[in-house]
Amino acid sequence: MNKNSYFARLKIDIKRKKVEYLLFLPVLIYFIIFCYVPLYGIFMAFFDYVPALGFAGSEYVGFQWFSLFFDSIFFGRIMYNTIMLNVYSIIFVFPAPILFALLLYEIKTKAVVKTAQILTYLPVFISLVVVCGIIVDFCKVDGLISNIMATITGEAAKDLLDDANYYFPIYLISDIWQNMGFSSIVFYAALCRVDQDLYDAAKIDGAGRFRQLISVTIPSILPIITVMFIIRMGSMLNVGFEKAYLLKRPLNAERSEVIATFVYDRGLKGNNYGYGTAVGLFSAVINFAFLWVTNFFAKKTENGLW
Repeated sequence: MNKNSYFARLKIDIKRKKVEYLLFLPVLIYFIIFCYVPLYGIFMAFFDYVPALGFAGSEYVGFQWFSLFFDSIFFGRIMYNTIMLNVYSIIFVFPAPILFALLLYEIKTKAVVKTAQILTYLPVFISLVVVCGIIVDFCKVDGLISNIMATITGEAAKDLLDDANYYFPIYLISDIWQNMGFSSIVFYAALCRVDQDLYDAAKIDGAGRFRQLISVTIPSILPIITVMFIIRMGSMLNVGFEKAYLLKRPLNAERSEVIATFVYDRGLKGNNYGYGTAVGLFSAVINFAFLWVTNFFAKKTENGLW
């Protein structure tokens, strides 16, 4: 298709779907202003950037900031914490909404389903600052979770957030509690669209509920699971900054220091914008590599994102 015919077809399509394109326009403007225009800031990774001088007056340093980051004594710890937190998240947090959606789908009483949905959707609407405040209160010396842990282990109660060994479990469990319900919406919607004739055919063949789950339910929602997994793999070096920073303490820095908090501390608080941008750019490139590789293998099952 040549360029002229493409624009001709686009023009005809716009005339036919004026309302749809009008609704899409604010989204397009948003992405242009907040996603594409700021891309010029990537060049800060190669400059000793001073805001008052701009790019023209700032010194070009090439890959100095990248080398400084790779040679940093913090590099190994930051990469380990970021990657392992995401690996554990994929193992424990990612399947949680899928399992919850499957559980809701198996419950036939609508009142129970609606009640469960309301209770599990609520946490995502609570401010993350409030959520972290709740976590801090529950994990302090006289907190509920600390007392439960002291009863189980037989040790004296302590502030769990001051122990680096408890940071990953606290982060992941609270993440499941906060996001499981809301994240299950897309999977539950996919389950509601499964052709009921497939279940009838499975019953005729003598399949029980577990066999129907394995042979009908999961294969039917596998495409949406694959797409969500690809998107999740595209953020392997991303850990929510707000939560990581709010739960971070000097005594748990061994586990709580991740790329997002490092960029904030060195880039914004340290006024070293070039360094912070270089670390962020490195993270973005690695994330894109994970996304591309995951999509490449997903295409083998015809469930690729593109």
